[in-house]
Amino acid sequence: MAEARSILERARGHADRTAETIALRAVAEISAAQCRHADALASFRALRSRGASAVSETLSMMFLDGFTGSDRLIARSRRDTPNAGNARVPELILMRAVHHLGLGRLEGSAQALLSLLRLQDDLRQEAFRDHAHMLLSRIAYLRGDHDEARKWLRPRERSVRTDEHLRTTSTLIMNICLRRAEGDTTTALGLLRKHEETLLKCRFGGLVRAVGLPEWLLEATRLATRQGDQRLVCRALAGLERAEHNPTVPTAVGMAVQAAGLLHGDVDELTRTAALLATSPRPLVLATATWDLGVALLATGARKQAVAYLDDAWDGFHCCGAHGEAWRVRTVLRLVGARRKRMAPEPRPAFGWRALTPVERQVARHVAEGRTNRAAAVELGLSPNTVATHLRAIHRKLSVDTRVELALAVREAQLDSDI
Repeated sequence: MAEARSILERARGHADRTAETIALRAVAEISAAQCRHADALASFRALRSRGASAVSETLSMMFLDGFTGSDRLIARSRRDTPNAGNARVPELILMRAVHHLGLGRLEGSAQALLSLLRLQDDLRQEAFRDHAHMLLSRIAYLRGDHDEARKWLRPRERSVRTDEHLRTTSTLIMNICLRRAEGDTTTALGLLRKHEETLLKCRFGGLVRAVGLPEWLLEATRLATRQGDQRLVCRALAGLERAEHNPTVPTAVGMAVQAAGLLHGDVDELTRTAALLATSPRPLVLATATWDLGVALLATGARKQAVAYLDDAWDGFHCCGAHGEAWRVRTVLRLVGARRKRMAPEPRPAFGWRALTPVERQVARHVAEGRTNRAAAVELGLSPNTVATHLRAIHRKLSVDTRVELALAVREAQLDSDI
């Protein structure tokens, strides 16, 4: 880092803009790899002012729990690139999907990823196909659909143009998670031990971190702890977010405390984790922490407290649509003879075609067919202002920003026989 900063200062001193940009990129990437996300954000922001993509800046914001800022940046960047054929449109759709997933919006993330794949088919692009498949596999896993999760892994294994590091790493991660969820912890741990050099490196860059970390390293810590492999635990801990570099970020600090609590079986540390992550914007991370705390409390015999935390974990997973994780929590509750005091009704989806009202579906169809707001209003017997209001809701629910993306989403729904 010191050398990169020195080169940057020399480039500035010589007013060499090209050298300065290269050095600034190096400083940004090193900062991100070291989990110094505030420093990385400042550098990536400076790079964007020089014409660079907003992707890395957006990721840095999300690693700092700055989802409001990342939401605005994605929307602003999308407005600045209205042409669907622009090479940056797919990466912005991918960022929207990562953003939704971070906030526990599984349906919104999945819809954005399917739109991305459809757009890449139309543009004959491959750039982010691996990322989309990995994230769709992860979403299916969280939902408890393991066949679907494996389906999304298969096309990536056959891909000709692929990010080899991402393909290898993410496929291993998902296979380990699936094995562990299905009770085959011996195979899961065997895969982790066999490929630990690939899986437990702390220097994951850019989008690889976004689609798999740091949640994966915490999962590796949990697996190794439950199997009593202290060496692997320590190796996994070394790759977790460094709390000292992000002392004001609830997720980073909370997950570091959570890992220590898992390592030592410390209920107090896990209780502190739940309190810290209650201020995090990532509901799935909080649900996992309360699940760990509930299991730890059960081991101490504190059944009443344990059931309360497990109940909260079930709610957290269920509200996000992570029904596979919710089912696993429910299984633990049943094993200890606990009955949930409340059963949340199946909510109407917040995102996707099924989230649209009947009128919104009509508006979406008319606009997707190429009609203007005024023409759609005349045919539907609505005012243009009402159509515009419906369109804003439709764009939010389908995770699209333009009419072209809306048309792709409507066509996707038709292909799925959802209309």
